[in-house]
Amino acid sequence: MNYFLSMDGGGTKTKWLLTDISGHSVDTLLSDGCSHPQIGAEGVCQNIKHSVSLLLKRNHIALSQTVGVCLGIPCFGEYPCIDSLILTELESFFQDINIIVCNDVELGFWGALPSGRGIHIVAGTGAAAYGRNDNSHSLQTKIKTPGEFSSARSNGWHYLLSDEGSGYWLGLKALSIYLKEEDGRLEHGALREIIKRELHISSALELAAYYDNNLHGKRKEIAALQKFLSEAAEQGDSAALEAYASAVHELSLSVFAIQNRIFPSGSRIPVSYSGGIFQNKKFVLFPLKEKLEDRGLLLTRPLLSPEAGGIWMIAQKAGYAAIDFLNTLADAADSA
Repeated sequence: MNYFLSMDGGGTKTKWLLTDISGHSVDTLLSDGCSHPQIGAEGVCQNIKHSVSLLLKRNHIALSQTVGVCLGIPCFGEYPCIDSLILTELESFFQDINIIVCNDVELGFWGALPSGRGIHIVAGTGAAAYGRNDNSHSLQTKIKTPGEFSSARSNGWHYLLSDEGSGYWLGLKALSIYLKEEDGRLEHGALREIIKRELHISSALELAAYYDNNLHGKRKEIAALQKFLSEAAEQGDSAALEAYASAVHELSLSVFAIQNRIFPSGSRIPVSYSGGIFQNKKFVLFPLKEKLEDRGLLLTRPLLSPEAGGIWMIAQKAGYAAIDFLNTLADAADSA
């Protein structure tokens, strides 16, 4: 039997999906993040090779039985020299196997919108949006060449300069709000007490020292602080609520930028989403839905997970993709 393999890489965690050539799920795996700004190009390649070997070994599958592999890697396509290093290493590992390497936001797009038309927004540790306007309105058996569609991307250019609306961005907001509530620039609110309790600190100086000793340069850990912001917002902390409103505004700007570029006269354009930030329906997903609807955009639930989108991409390239294949992937998503 032959198989497809897909990876949805992230800054915090990486999800793997192994299917047979009909699209039926065989196994899944959760591994560490694989963003090269955090672990280097060699770290990304080692993570991938180790995870592939583990996944295949525990299912008694030889690498040669893999028909195709799709790898969604954070920041891929943004650093040509690093891209080249990663591609060389991975092509050597996978040898003659069909392989697609792309940015993780593109993987999310094909999972959410496998028809190839619409806008997809990712908000996890980082944030970015990606859209395609494929006017054929039909499923294709092969991946299109760049000249056959109009595409655009916004946000996600660098975690220090961009990524507005992401978990990392919100985590930093939480720290900033604490400092302002602590020194009197903002009224004391729920976030101040939550951070004191959870981080075992009692002053602004202690938070600064905690950041230097435990958080500096650690995107995953900073993004995790977003949960404190959510708890504070639930308790009515006005600054926390404002932070989420700002995040929704930034995410909507990412979508509107793509709408303006590739759907200037369109309406009811589907907009889908992926990433942990959207689990917060009250403060993120529902308010974003309202903003998008005001612009004639339709927020839609993703049809597939990003990793299943990778299976769909490589199946198209390998010539296995058809309506039945897509339906199998969708049925698996519904039953998960």
